[in-house]
Amino acid sequence: MTSNSAYPCAHEWIISLTQQEDEKQLDLILITALQTILFGCQLGVYISKFINEGLAPQQIYFGHDAIVLNQEQSLEYLNKVKKSKLHLHETPENSNVAIPVYHFGKVIGFVIAKGAVVGDLAKITVAIHVLNIYANHLYLLYRSQLDPLTELLNRQTFDLKLLEMITEQGYKKRRADYKEQRMWFFAMLDIDFFKSVNDNFGHMIGDEVLLLIARIIKNHFRSEDYIFRYGGEEFAILFQCQQIAFAADMLEKLREKVAQFNFPQVQHVTVSIGFTPLLQFEMVPSLVQKADQALYFSKSNGRDRVSNFTDIDPHTLLKHQYGHQEPELF
Repeated sequence: MTSNSAYPCAHEWIISLTQQEDEKQLDLILITALQTILFGCQLGVYISKFINEGLAPQQIYFGHDAIVLNQEQSLEYLNKVKKSKLHLHETPENSNVAIPVYHFGKVIGFVIAKGAVVGDLAKITVAIHVLNIYANHLYLLYRSQLDPLTELLNRQTFDLKLLEMITEQGYKKRRADYKEQRMWFFAMLDIDFFKSVNDNFGHMIGDEVLLLIARIIKNHFRSEDYIFRYGGEEFAILFQCQQIAFAADMLEKLREKVAQFNFPQVQHVTVSIGFTPLLQFEMVPSLVQKADQALYFSKSNGRDRVSNFTDIDPHTLLKHQYGHQEPELF
């Protein structure tokens, strides 16, 4: 039985899924389709948005009847569906089915359905087809958010994510493995004297330096944090810490890792970093300006250092106009 014969509107879901350029709308269409296909069932929908088998999938359906799992439970279900195409579980009290979400053979999530659907393989088959289309398009959207050289998130994604962090639920989100409340920080990082790297060693070596520093940054932070190539030799980081002192220490350790790394041909490269706490409902330009001013302060005071915007004398900051074009000194 095909999905179209079982559900005449299935082709409309597929068309809608493949037309989306917005991830939230993509999720919404998926949830609507699953609610229709698996009508009468209680649902839990968990997806790894980083298209990564090793990460615990995150809940994307938050209806009043949603099946809510903690990180340990979601990883347990993920491992169950990896072992078999479907995981069926029946008790005298209830029955449920866990449906894997595949992307090119990798299991990147699952759907739990509790109810009479366990015995209806036709409905489950339609759900699997829709989930496959969703996963493929999610991957395309994910790739469109990446910088092609470093494979970090790109500038366009930065603007959207920062706005989301400030104005929406992302601001309040805790890391899954920490009980204490944490706060978001925003850092900007710039490679010192990067123009001289290109001038002395060529742009191919310059690209290699960018790629290696991107990897150092990515390996230093957690998968739940957001790392962007902001433009040229500049990077932006959204990350969580319990307090400012911890954030400063984390960035200082990152600076040390770069300074101690032996880059091919170039050997020694340093970075300057500026950061600021991320305040809810703060305007995006204001937040970027604060981190940029802290970065400029690092640049103006010897480079190869980390500066916290809240520690800088306001009179010093007045000397720095946002969007500065001062040239590097070689």
